[in-house]
Amino acid sequence: MNRGRDAGREMVRVNAFIGCVGFVAAIAVVALFGSGEVSIIRGRWLELVLFGLLVCVTEVKPVTIARPTGVQEIVASTTFSFAIFMSFGPLPAIAAQAIASLLGDLKSRKRPLKTVFNVAQYVLAWTVPGLLFQDILGGRSVLGGTEFTVRWTVALVVCGATYFFCNSSLIGLI
Repeated sequence: MNRGRDAGREMVRVNAFIGCVGFVAAIAVVALFGSGEVSIIRGRWLELVLFGLLVCVTEVKPVTIARPTGVQEIVASTTFSFAIFMSFGPLPAIAAQAIASLLGDLKSRKRPLKTVFNVAQYVLAWTVPGLLFQDILGGRSVLGGTEFTVRWTVALVVCGATYFFCNSSLIGLI
């Protein structure tokens, strides 16, 4: 009888954690919008759509790797999301990754709670680096001429490390 009660408490904690991740992700997106211009597309819609499709395809169709402990699936969508981040700004990267995660989870028929967590996790994991990117570049993150400067490179390195830390931490905590 105790196991049922413990499992119920654990589920309450998991639900609370997922709710908190979603709430913090929403606040972070609002903060990102308040940090200045968060996308730069300027007639490059075809490129953005192509990168977005690559994010979706690589999220929906993971790479399967055989390991001594069993088969592991790895998604390559982060690579293309980061390309979107560098080329078009944080908001298009967040949107592409969230849509891809949703599509991947729907295809895999994951439980709704898992899907909510995955989308919120990606949104938060990309929004925090987006805020840092905006802060490091001082509002010039989407202006032409800032790319490939030392400051831009430092911002990207910091953002990459921050994304890895946030994403890994959220997955580890759940």
